[in-house]
Amino acid sequence: MQVQLVIERDSYFDHLYESGFWQRAEIKNVPAEMAQRLLRHNDVWGVPVAIAGDAATAQEVVPAAKQPPEELLEDDARLHDRNVQTMTKGELVQYAAMSFKHALDATTKIQDMRSKVKQLRELAGIRRGAH
Repeated sequence: MQVQLVIERDSYFDHLYESGFWQRAEIKNVPAEMAQRLLRHNDVWGVPVAIAGDAATAQEVVPAAKQPPEELLEDDARLHDRNVQTMTKGELVQYAAMSFKHALDATTKIQDMRSKVKQLRELAGIRRGAH
């Protein structure tokens, strides 16, 4: 299934669902299950649809559902926490810079870096799952 990056950034790194790096307005073919997860975040991804009557390369983005169910938000937060716990220092530095525009100090202890990324995530509005 095709998914398009719709967030207004030059590039974006998705570590939550591990779909990798995206460039502004990039369209990727992803497995249907991954597309469903990505499209929960309609402020970041959308489904590209050709605009009738326009050039074949023209694309229009159809927004995903406006409000995902609560249990999906909790699943996303748990998945995010699990991914953060497996990241190396370099990955944490890159992820914080790409996702939150925050520079982490690479000389900081890895657990402190992971805690900071979780704080940044919470400030950005990704809900913490039930523990």
